[in-house]
Amino acid sequence: MSRRLTTYLRSTILSRVLVHRFKGEEEAFAAREAALADTVYCLTFSEERRAMMNSLPEGWLPETNAVHATISGGYQSLSLADQRRFPYDRNGGCLGVYDGGTPVAVTYETLRADRKVHREAKAQARAAAEAVLESVTTVGALLTRWPEVAPFVPDEEVVHLPALPLDSVNRLLGLGPIGQDAKRDAS
Repeated sequence: MSRRLTTYLRSTILSRVLVHRFKGEEEAFAAREAALADTVYCLTFSEERRAMMNSLPEGWLPETNAVHATISGGYQSLSLADQRRFPYDRNGGCLGVYDGGTPVAVTYETLRADRKVHREAKAQARAAAEAVLESVTTVGALLTRWPEVAPFVPDEEVVHLPALPLDSVNRLLGLGPIGQDAKRDAS
């Protein structure tokens, strides 16, 4: 007998397949965003000022892993790859304005367009995988129809319930031996 393909199993398989397919691209997007955030940080704070901020004792300046800037007319928050120190008056605030045509704006617009294409491809892949997962009701039927998904199907979990003495359960529920229940129901 094959295991039922529950909503939880479908969700787990779908998540694993999408991570397998898109994890590398999403990490590349995060790296591109971090490089852009680093550019904004370095354009805002000179090398000398960054060295001065980093020379201060731990805790003297706030640290964060995001920069904020107005890019191509919109306020954007960009994630850095690591924590960076900021002067108190610039922490969490807009670090600069980069209008269309500036290298920062061009890089940002390219990243945004590439992410849109990526999101659309991921949505299409999700819909296709969901269609296959919803078309079957058991793991066996899924593997017959789509054998390539086998590495993403979680192993069957065996649940070990605590052993309860049936005599005490029967007493709690007011149940007697089977023969006595049958006699009670018949009368």
